[in-house]
Amino acid sequence: MASRRLNSDRFFTRDFTPAVYTPEGMRWIDETTMVTVLLRHCPELAPALRSSKNAFTPWLRTNRR
Repeated sequence: MASRRLNSDRFFTRDFTPAVYTPEGMRWIDETTMVTVLLRHCPELAPALRSSKNAFTPWLRTNRR
């Protein structure tokens, strides 16, 4: 069902262009990862995510509680 919704959303298909998102917006999309989103909103996760390039892989254990 999720793939069907994505394929029918114009902002992920025909309107996924610099004309709609602006060149700066397209660059932001290309450079943003789930790790950067998490760190932007929860900077205290930095020690656990410090070596992660993918937020969906196991994070480092920290001694903080």
